[in-house]
Amino acid sequence: MVLRFGSAALLTVICCLRPALTLADEPIQIMLLGVDHLHQLYNDSPQSDVYSTKKQNELAALRDDLAAFAPQQIMLEAERGEQAQLSDDYQAYLNGELSINDQPYGRSERYQLGFKLAQTLELNDLTAADFYAYTPQSALNSGQNIEHYQAALGNLQRNIRPLIQAVQNDELSLYDYLTLMNQPQTISFTHRILFNTPAYVMHGDFNENAKQQIDMEGVNTDYIGAEFIGLFYQRNLNIYSNILNAQLASGAQRVLVIFGQLHVGVLQELLANNPHYEIVSPLNYLHSDEAERLATSFAQ
Repeated sequence: MVLRFGSAALLTVICCLRPALTLADEPIQIMLLGVDHLHQLYNDSPQSDVYSTKKQNELAALRDDLAAFAPQQIMLEAERGEQAQLSDDYQAYLNGELSINDQPYGRSERYQLGFKLAQTLELNDLTAADFYAYTPQSALNSGQNIEHYQAALGNLQRNIRPLIQAVQNDELSLYDYLTLMNQPQTISFTHRILFNTPAYVMHGDFNENAKQQIDMEGVNTDYIGAEFIGLFYQRNLNIYSNILNAQLASGAQRVLVIFGQLHVGVLQELLANNPHYEIVSPLNYLHSDEAERLATSFAQ
């Protein structure tokens, strides 16, 4: 039996469902903090080192401002399978048994933002929320209209590389740079490059390295650009599921998610359509005139 609804009947069904969405407790406040991977900024020059006194002070100021949000749970870009190790490392850090500077990726946001902020907030643990899948920007490298995608990547590099170099040379503070990464113009700019522009590319392929790491069964190379978007989108759907279930398990009412900035646009869209969540912008707490000025170059 097939049920068919007219517009009036459909509106009635929607109206009947609405109370179920509004009778819940207050929405969970969630903040998505998009970052550049901090350990990748280090290029062997002293001023580029996150461990330098200047950059440590800049990160401390960032953490102080984020602490005002008072998150009850912090989620990091670590896979769920890493949860036990993440918890053990954090407990060792709290007990003075683990030195961040001795860790292979001690310069990363996992430690410089996650561990240190969680300690300040006296949180008992940190949450691994990532789902890793091989989806680098370079995976898509051939096909009809590939020049549109390559031009978008070139535009990304022209905008981002000078900023990274400015941070490395201490000409732009880490505080300003990370605040810039969370400006709406910057998020829209990077989101468009990965979730819109690749759809121009048809009748192409992934590079050989990508094909060795991606399950190519079922990939329609006639729509290779759309397939590329789908792969990265699926990864973010899995991350979204991890976020929902981790929050459900913890019961936290204020959640901070610290992930690479390229994930923020799609996670924002997914969470914005979930009535149980209220997105809180990091810009409610991070204030930078320089970041606002620089963001105008991304408004294209």
